[in-house]
Amino acid sequence: MKKTQKLLWKLITAPEGVEKALKVYRKKSLPILGDDRLSNTERLDIYANMYFFRIRDALKEDFPAVLKIIGEDRFHNLITDYLLKYPPTHWSLRYAGQHLPLFLRHHSTLKRWPYLADLARMEWDLMEAFDAPDASVLTAETLSSLKPDQWSELSLSIVPSSTLVSFQWKIDDIFENALKGEKIKAARSNTALLFWRRDLKVYYRSLENLEEKLLRCLKKKTSLGEVCEIVSKEVGEEKSAPLVNQCLKMWVQEGLLKTP
Repeated sequence: MKKTQKLLWKLITAPEGVEKALKVYRKKSLPILGDDRLSNTERLDIYANMYFFRIRDALKEDFPAVLKIIGEDRFHNLITDYLLKYPPTHWSLRYAGQHLPLFLRHHSTLKRWPYLADLARMEWDLMEAFDAPDASVLTAETLSSLKPDQWSELSLSIVPSSTLVSFQWKIDDIFENALKGEKIKAARSNTALLFWRRDLKVYYRSLENLEEKLLRCLKKKTSLGEVCEIVSKEVGEEKSAPLVNQCLKMWVQEGLLKTP
């Protein structure tokens, strides 16, 4: 019985279809019956098609902007090509699209929409942020309770849901225009985006060079004193204190910093 179940599973999930898979596994017959309406292969094909369409529909939900831009038919063909290269290896549909951004970098669709791989990467990063572990966040109340001599040694690090990603396109504009159904004005521009989750909502925004540098340091845990040194080297000592205060206030309001 187990051998039969394994065979049926292999045939149903075979990217090339049941008939070709039968040749691969050198099986001349199937352990299921046909009738006057449908052969045994055609019956199994129904389950195989349902398997594919369930994955495709899940990926529609995961990559809505990509779907909007290329349309239903092209998306169907894209996912067919993708699953031939990257059939699911995890029991959860959550991970079915994990290789799509990489796959798109070498797919013919990129000729017409050269920003598509970046767009798929952004949509994947939004899902990653949503599913990332929780963490208690640093609050304004905690900061106000610090004594003056504790400030420079205050340990700062950003929440585990946060990700900093560099793109070759102004991908946040493309993403937003796609979801609104507006005309895409694709601009090639190096763009750093920050993704993070607060409560049950995922946020993202673009970063200037200095803030990106600071947040990358905070990924490794840094003291406030070290942050001040970095900013001072970039903008000068006179401007550093107001700028650090501004960043610290913004990060706390956004729920970006973990409790030390």
